[in-house]
Amino acid sequence: MLVEQCQKTPKDYIHSLKGLESFLKRVGDYDSLLSIHPQSPSECPSADLKNVSRYYAYRMHEEGTELKFSNGEAILDVVTHLPIRCLGDWKSFSCAEKLHSALRKQHESINQNGEYYEKCSACITFFHNGQINGCIHHHLNPRLNNKGNIAKSSEMKNHENGLNFIPSKPSIIKLRVPTR
Repeated sequence: MLVEQCQKTPKDYIHSLKGLESFLKRVGDYDSLLSIHPQSPSECPSADLKNVSRYYAYRMHEEGTELKFSNGEAILDVVTHLPIRCLGDWKSFSCAEKLHSALRKQHESINQNGEYYEKCSACITFFHNGQINGCIHHHLNPRLNNKGNIAKSSEMKNHENGLNFIPSKPSIIKLRVPTR
């Protein structure tokens, strides 16, 4: 199998984001697709950290392994409805570093520079019911979209620690795929 050699240049960022784009289409995460598009509007939602984490697993787990949620349920392709199988083509942490850098730069380009937080399902439910002030936890500041730079977030750092992420050094790869 060809091992992808990864370097951090703007051309490589585009390549890295194209791989993520293909994956996001397969899992049906259209909000995240918008955030990584080269011509994204300057104010759009951030990419979903959970699906970015799943993409890491998709590229790092052994080739042919079924991609699963942490509860053991298979992650299905939204078009074929078949389980997604891992590529296993990232043999170096430099590939993950490249994606991390590309995500940081892309989020900066869409003015998503602050701390990352996920949308709140309760806020969204209240909004759809005509109550625009958010849930009790986010009153007057409803979280209707993901916001902030995922590459700078504590959640991404925790995720990378969960991967045994050691920049530019080979290591045993341990991945935990987040729940829905």
